[in-house]
Amino acid sequence: MSFVNTATATGTSPGGTTVTDNSVDGSDPDGVDGDNNPDEESGTPVSIIQNPVLGLAKRNVQTVLNADGSANVTFEFNLENFGNVNLNNLTLTDNLAATFPTTCAVTVMSLTSDDFIVNPSFTGTGNNNMLAAGNDLPVGDKGAVLLTVNVANCGASQTSFVNNATATGTSPGGTTVTDNSVNGSDPDGTDGDNNPDEESGTPVSFIQNPVLGVAKRNVKTELLPDGSANVTFEFNLENFGNVNLNNLTLTDNLAAAFPATCAVTVMSLTSDDFIVNPSFTVRATTICWRPAMIFQWATKAQSC
Repeated sequence: MSFVNTATATGTSPGGTTVTDNSVDGSDPDGVDGDNNPDEESGTPVSIIQNPVLGLAKRNVQTVLNADGSANVTFEFNLENFGNVNLNNLTLTDNLAATFPTTCAVTVMSLTSDDFIVNPSFTGTGNNNMLAAGNDLPVGDKGAVLLTVNVANCGASQTSFVNNATATGTSPGGTTVTDNSVNGSDPDGTDGDNNPDEESGTPVSFIQNPVLGVAKRNVKTELLPDGSANVTFEFNLENFGNVNLNNLTLTDNLAAAFPATCAVTVMSLTSDDFIVNPSFTVRATTICWRPAMIFQWATKAQSC
């Protein structure tokens, strides 16, 4: 059933004039023309017709290529109820056997959710529903599922794959709604129209992509009474790629930063994550070796 509703507002000016306005549909009393004249008038529709709508997005959170040739792939699934009724009997299926060829061995490493009860028997290669029976999704609510699988024994040429998932739910009136996943984290895709009609596969790549990032910041510069300065730097290293990185080096040539008239002395060199080089000096010397994350060191500059 559908209805249309209108409202009327009145007010009285200091001169005793009564003004009246009939409502326009929306949130702006001036309507859509922006002319500061609220002469628009339209009814506000109300529908009590059930409109069940379910949306699903899937993204590749991380792909880690292991030393044994296998890969650990983590997927995130986001479900959202875009309709006007609660959805019951939710299912979330992913046929990993359709994504990875039969030469690949797929093993579920973990399946978790803070929002749903997951199916502990999910394999993705026969038992394809990630959700246990009895899950629901209220109007306007969202929920996420995280899945990590290990994929091994793929052929040398089998390095690129595309994966899709499907979600279903049942309305109170018994209507079953279905949505095929869109790549990314938003079930509505990129258009923001609250209609999850987008559909696209989620890519997975086993091609090595080593990427290393480093940042350096001046944590503190302390000017001392003797005219020297203590300078503390922090370096942050991060692995942005899909493979582990070995034989790390981090160099800093302080002689290139401070002129020859400056006397630079290393006061401390520490790290909670790396093994540092105790022989580090002000010249272009390696600060540390072995992979880790963050460390800090201080220098003293004087006679500049």
